[in-house]
Amino acid sequence: MKVKVTVASLSEETLLETPVPVTLITEQIIKQSGALTLKELLITYVPGFTDIEDQNEINVAARGIYTSAQQKILILINGHRLNSRSYSMAAPDFGISLDKIKQIEVLRGPASSLYGNVSLTATINIILKEAKDNQQLSIKALIGNYGQQGLSLNFGHQFDSFDLFAWASLYKSDGEKIYLNQNEVYTAEPAADNQAILNAHQDKSPYDIGFNISNSEFHFLFNSHASHYTEPFSGGGLTGEPYKYQEYDKFSGYGAGLGYIMNHLEYGRKFHLGKWLNETRVYWDDSEIIVPLIIDPSQKLYGAPQWKDQSLGFLSTFETTFSFGTLLTGIQIEGYKVYGSEFPLTVGQPAIQSEVEDMLPSGSESNSSVFLQYKQQLSHSWYTNLGLRYDYKNRKATDNIQEVSPRLALIYTQGQTNLKISYSQSFVDATYWNRFSNLASFKGAKTLKPEKLRSLQVSPSFSLPDLNLQLTTNLFYDQAIDVIYRDNSATTNNYSNAGKLDSWGIEQEVTYFDNDLQIRINAAYRQALNSELIKKDQGYIENIPALTANLIIDNKITKNLALNLTFRYVGKQYSPIIIQHNGIKIPDPFPNSGVSFNDPNNYIDAALLVNSNINYQLKENMSINFKINNLFDQQHQQGGSTLHPYQKPGRWYYIAAEIQY
Repeated sequence: MKVKVTVASLSEETLLETPVPVTLITEQIIKQSGALTLKELLITYVPGFTDIEDQNEINVAARGIYTSAQQKILILINGHRLNSRSYSMAAPDFGISLDKIKQIEVLRGPASSLYGNVSLTATINIILKEAKDNQQLSIKALIGNYGQQGLSLNFGHQFDSFDLFAWASLYKSDGEKIYLNQNEVYTAEPAADNQAILNAHQDKSPYDIGFNISNSEFHFLFNSHASHYTEPFSGGGLTGEPYKYQEYDKFSGYGAGLGYIMNHLEYGRKFHLGKWLNETRVYWDDSEIIVPLIIDPSQKLYGAPQWKDQSLGFLSTFETTFSFGTLLTGIQIEGYKVYGSEFPLTVGQPAIQSEVEDMLPSGSESNSSVFLQYKQQLSHSWYTNLGLRYDYKNRKATDNIQEVSPRLALIYTQGQTNLKISYSQSFVDATYWNRFSNLASFKGAKTLKPEKLRSLQVSPSFSLPDLNLQLTTNLFYDQAIDVIYRDNSATTNNYSNAGKLDSWGIEQEVTYFDNDLQIRINAAYRQALNSELIKKDQGYIENIPALTANLIIDNKITKNLALNLTFRYVGKQYSPIIIQHNGIKIPDPFPNSGVSFNDPNNYIDAALLVNSNINYQLKENMSINFKINNLFDQQHQQGGSTLHPYQKPGRWYYIAAEIQY
């Protein structure tokens, strides 16, 4: 609890001092787990984060709120935003290498009082390793089943006047093929043989490269990362239909599934102006989205919507400490443009080429923000942390928006007891894509409003050093307003502001440390109270388990051998199935057998999954690890922004070797 983080207040403070719940994932935890993606870490170590399915993107949900992409959680690297501007996406996939990370700070709940747009349900700050943490070249290579291959390099060096840390990683997998009978698929015209590919990352291999140059006065950050996830079923038209991946040509080297390339540059400098510490950052971001998708497998109709955006901005903060407290103020100004929209189409075999015009009109938008934060010690044991941010967005073609995001927090610390009581509000604006897309299956409305989340949280924490225990609880009441919801029954706009979702819940973390044994338990229970349009049933939020839990055991068996076991419980889920497109229900070719095309009361059974990882230190500079996900090959499903639940991968494993020079 005395480890320092920056995600909650933009300046260093211990976990005891943060005004809202923060979960810390350290470099040691990452290594012990054997995880390869940020998503795996989040659903394992952070209570309230759940797996969620999409047609063609890697996604995760927090606070029970999600859409077809990861657009509700702000992801940062050393405080620099990774989410794109026109799509707000930052996928927790193989485009974010874990080997470069010193620690991950996960702020649970609204954070717009500091960060403004996108920090709706959580904010994740990835802290890079430094040269002093990695003063050599380290190389890690992995190979596994289903065509998994990976390579990662880290390099750190301390020069006379600055430090350098650089990284590079690559990964690919062919995916797990499953074969389905005619009555097991959701299509009006099933083929004699049907297949799906699970968890494939092929064609354009995911990569993450970059470097950070820094000293006590400045830093310069460069990062380029990309990924391509193969859609298991069709991603356009009706969506969710089986297709044969190998029968379709590639667009710009990409097969069916969402691909992206993102580039980030930032220069920052610190100045002392009297009693004030100023930090100013100037940044540039660039992203390209290309989404080859199967529109109609029966007609071999295949398209690839794609577009680009660029943004430029600066962020400047001033911080000072008075005898009665600490004040931080800041200003942020940025603008972005969207351009290069294309939508090539092919149909039939041999393929006939065509083009959809003006799929996403070009345009630009800008944001201006001011914010402040005030921290004060009220007494020996009581502290306060108050934040407020004003955001003004100049929107294309529609009314501009103004948002005020407050945060009020009281913190009590006495001995081994800590208590946080907070109220905060956040927002995420409707994306440029949702407002201006002319793609029939993903059409939004220009008048879409920002989504908002109001949250009241009470978070007691107790340290029991005699028992080597740390207990942290978070009770919350959330009120989500104007959540953007995809309605497949709509005959005009597919996306709309879906009213509200009120919910309450409890998140629990328990940690036990005793020499070579570490045990972590986290669990979350959530219940929906009221909703508009967002489906719920008896307190269940659509495709969100009411109860999730993880038991993680790390045991250092010998000096060189360590074992990690993770038991993940995913509770029963309400996952209604209504197979329709543009408001028209699709006829079931096998109404008396197989899957149902119309089951509004469908539930998914609970599942218990076991993952394991073995680390062995061969030499001082050489180690290997053997990781198995879904050790007992448990068959289970997960719903999400899809028309029906998707089957999840079975047993996956890899072996990796790392050497340091």
